[in-house]
Amino acid sequence: MDRCGHEQWKSNEEPLNFFGGIIADPMGFGKTLTMISLVAMDKEREELSNVNIDETEAHKPDVTATLVIIPPPLIGSWEEQLSDHVVEGQLVYRRHHGKNRIAGIQDLASVNIVLTTYHTVSADWKPGPGLAHSPIFAVRWKRLILDEAHFIRNGNSRMARAVCDLEAISRWAVTGTPIQNRLGDLASLLKFIRPYPYTDPKKFDADVSQPWKSGKDEEAVNRLKRLSACLLLRRPKGAIDLPARRDLQRPVCFSQEERETYERIRQQTTISIDEASGTDTARSRSLIYVNVLQRIESLRLFCNLGLHYRSKLSKPSSASTEPEQWSAKAQRMFSLQRQINLILCTQCSSALGLTDTFFDDASNHPESAQFTSCLQFTCSDCVSRRHQSGKAVTCGCKPPCPVAPVSTSAVDLEEVEDVVCPSGPPAFLSLPSKIEALLEDLKEAPGDVKWQVSIFYQNHLIRLIVTVN
Repeated sequence: MDRCGHEQWKSNEEPLNFFGGIIADPMGFGKTLTMISLVAMDKEREELSNVNIDETEAHKPDVTATLVIIPPPLIGSWEEQLSDHVVEGQLVYRRHHGKNRIAGIQDLASVNIVLTTYHTVSADWKPGPGLAHSPIFAVRWKRLILDEAHFIRNGNSRMARAVCDLEAISRWAVTGTPIQNRLGDLASLLKFIRPYPYTDPKKFDADVSQPWKSGKDEEAVNRLKRLSACLLLRRPKGAIDLPARRDLQRPVCFSQEERETYERIRQQTTISIDEASGTDTARSRSLIYVNVLQRIESLRLFCNLGLHYRSKLSKPSSASTEPEQWSAKAQRMFSLQRQINLILCTQCSSALGLTDTFFDDASNHPESAQFTSCLQFTCSDCVSRRHQSGKAVTCGCKPPCPVAPVSTSAVDLEEVEDVVCPSGPPAFLSLPSKIEALLEDLKEAPGDVKWQVSIFYQNHLIRLIVTVN
């Protein structure tokens, strides 16, 4: 300890060589192209593969391929970038995903890039001697690249442990948000890229997290800045000349019939809100709040679907909160709540972001998240910790409200079922005004302009457009 109470340490052994880092550029800077350029640049270069390496890696054969780990929806994007920006035949790439899996090490002989997913790596991983059963764990890769690397921020998850067990000469973590909810998010990325001594998250906790928690803010921030300057690249937005963003709002007017129907739904919503403001108990407020959520969802659906919308909400939902009935409706209520409000865990205050739900996989969590009938959410990590300590998840109400498991995966976040789109809509029903306006804009756009349309109720809208047209 020095005179200020700071821990001092030294080692007579030279640290292991470290290659890689964290690319944390904002969206739009071309992080994917940066990584593709890196692979292309040193395709023929000899690596210092035997200089001061970890002894646990020495027995694994080296391959010259780069393993890229990405969320499933981004596989097509990577393949498109490789096709558009690399001279044909110069970089050979293939998938290790679904039915297109690598059978053995021999399949990597002529490949430069292997694209796989976090979930595939997690599924292939067997802790201990079984690691060699999967080809991706049986070799030492030339390079590992994690796209959307913040998905391993929970270092205790199976996904994070699997990814960190892969061996490579260099490691790159690519994410625009290296810290999402807590400083420990960065510790998980450091564990992956392996800069000594921060291969152990406890060292990061002692050097950065604990000073921050103990009120030594300036000391913690300065240490984090010094560490980030060595390991993390995040260029300011002014570093490249990006076109200015333009937000164009397109006003859309309802038809007379659409306006009348919308007003009826809006009046029902107003009545539900008035009822909620006049109740006293938390449980009663939560029950009415659930109905308000459904009414607001009805308004949103009607704006998209117009007269094709058929609501099942003419009567309020049952106010019963018996455990069996809450278990049946908890997922639906959680989905509605997530679409309207930011979801926060009542235990750790971490926010459930859109990317978390889009790429989440229930198999990655030992416990399911839980949601109470008074609309309190507990994340899967906190549920697991409470169960390990012998504590149940409760809301704090007296008596406790019913609680049920919910999935945070986009696969399980239900699309609202209050829509009845007939297989053959009546002839007098045309497209909703909002969809007509969108299609007009798409038809008038120049042929070389790319469009990305983001919609909530994708299945209903696509089915509607196909049947009407």
